[in-house]
Amino acid sequence: MKQYFISLLSCLFMITGLVAAAEAPLTIYSGERYSGEAVDLSSNEVLSGDDIPNRIGQRAVSMILRKGHSVCIGTEKTGEGMSRVIIAGTRDVRIPLLSDDFRENINFIRISKWREVKKKGFGGRYAGDLNCSWYYMWGGFSDGRDASQWVPMAWGGEWLNPAREKELMNMDNLVHILGFNEPDDCEGQSGQHGDLCKQTVAVEKTKPLARLGLRMGGPGLRENGPFKWLPEYMKLAKAQGVRIDFVAVHWYDWEGVWLENQARRAGDAARIAEIRSVENIFARFKRYIHAVHEKYGLPIWITEFNCNPGREEQLQIEFMKRAMPWLDELDFVERYAYFQPFGGGGDFHEVRNDPDTPLTAMGRLYRDHESVSALKDGVWLGANNLTGPETEERSP
Repeated sequence: MKQYFISLLSCLFMITGLVAAAEAPLTIYSGERYSGEAVDLSSNEVLSGDDIPNRIGQRAVSMILRKGHSVCIGTEKTGEGMSRVIIAGTRDVRIPLLSDDFRENINFIRISKWREVKKKGFGGRYAGDLNCSWYYMWGGFSDGRDASQWVPMAWGGEWLNPAREKELMNMDNLVHILGFNEPDDCEGQSGQHGDLCKQTVAVEKTKPLARLGLRMGGPGLRENGPFKWLPEYMKLAKAQGVRIDFVAVHWYDWEGVWLENQARRAGDAARIAEIRSVENIFARFKRYIHAVHEKYGLPIWITEFNCNPGREEQLQIEFMKRAMPWLDELDFVERYAYFQPFGGGGDFHEVRNDPDTPLTAMGRLYRDHESVSALKDGVWLGANNLTGPETEERSP
């Protein structure tokens, strides 16, 4: 009888251990295919170096990240250098053998909660009436507890001060951070922030953002930025081990405006009408987005776009009717946020940015568009500018 109770207790302890492991957001194993010592991690606080329980990071060989969570792992204690973010949105992610970069070499871990986010988002303080599941506020700051997911943006080089860093570290549901806003504008915004338009400065100012353990976006650039300014930034970032997970762009069809001005000077009314046709505006937009992806091979966030601030409301509406469904179809476009034109038609509300006033035709169009999930499969295995993705094991 005694032996029976001992065996029963042993089984109960084993079952309890399995339940605990199943509930832990992250389990790291010291052997391949989830063998050896297993250490459950559930804290949303940054774990670094010897603070990682049982020093499992230095012995990590395989891992399971459970549904509803993301994790940033890095080889440096600060989170800088070689690192990646893995997202298990709709199902567990099982990695039977970590890649060479991280096997027995994890010195930084941050776990965050994940919830499904659709592609369509909002720029500015979101009032909740446009059916958007995420928003950002340029340099503004949120408590991160809104019904829609807040994505912080490091608007300038000094945005991440110690107090703000502490606040961000205490938020358990942050996954992404957007990079600087238009640092390629040397005569404008970047001039306010200590020569951010110099790629060497911008890369140096990006490095501290890695300490947050979030998925990092590149600087949000003007239309020609991905082809003129960003190549040098990305070259320096890779050489200095600065992780960039996705490319952020702005698009306002300035190419079309330039062509239109050329035709106007030539007095060619037929050419002006051709350039301004919604089909040709949309064609230029598609060509641009494909060109950015072909150049960098990373996911794209379109954080500002419309068919040009000077164009009338109906043209904005016709353009967005075409653009949103197309963006939803592209796996490599993760998120997009329409930008209300300054001084032109296309605002969301009858009084700009006043949600107490009725929605305009554009506002109703944006609200009624049912976007798709930002991550098609609900999972991200962590490819970035420094390293390729982890290899997961899928159940048959």
